[in-house]
Amino acid sequence: MNSGWDENVLLFKHPSLPMSQAHFQIQQSSDWTLRAALPSDLESICRIFLNGLNLSLPHRRIADEFYNWERDMASNGKLRKRFSNSLGDEQVRMCLAVSQTTAGDCTVENVLAFVQYNPATEEENGRGELMYLFADPQHHGRGLGSALIKWVKSEARKDPSPPAQRPAKVLVKCFASNVAGVRAYTRAGFVPVFEETEPDIQETMQILEWTDAIAEV
Repeated sequence: MNSGWDENVLLFKHPSLPMSQAHFQIQQSSDWTLRAALPSDLESICRIFLNGLNLSLPHRRIADEFYNWERDMASNGKLRKRFSNSLGDEQVRMCLAVSQTTAGDCTVENVLAFVQYNPATEEENGRGELMYLFADPQHHGRGLGSALIKWVKSEARKDPSPPAQRPAKVLVKCFASNVAGVRAYTRAGFVPVFEETEPDIQETMQILEWTDAIAEV
């Protein structure tokens, strides 16, 4: 059971996927909703990514070391390119948790969290990869991460892969020193399988894998 979830079900179309893969059926909370990411969400996604990355390690602010907002959000900036490429790639699936606030006649949508899932391929032995999952720090503890992980699992179950690779599998990398992050993934059914050093930042990454051995309710 996911705390804060109700029985409502949403059906929406991902703008970058062919129709055969376009519709995701998911649930919503009473105060936020999941929807497909759009190109217009780029700036919100990048801000959440940087804030989340800075909180991923207890001893370093990684985003501040590698990114500068004005430089890297310019037309050819590396941060803009990283996520604009993902938003425009039919093989990448991105989902947001959003809320709405109303002031007078205006309704403003706020992006609270996002996840990027790269579907399984034969080259990856039929395993999908949860590339990024970050929530705005102001909205931690609202069940956003659990909801987005549930969404990733539902997408993994739909991935085409060789029969020998079923049940569905998803890999995720998490900083080994990010104890809260590793704990959250293990609570969601991911199992640590090995560790590796990320050469660009010289930090140990914990690689975890989720296997859909038993259908979840």
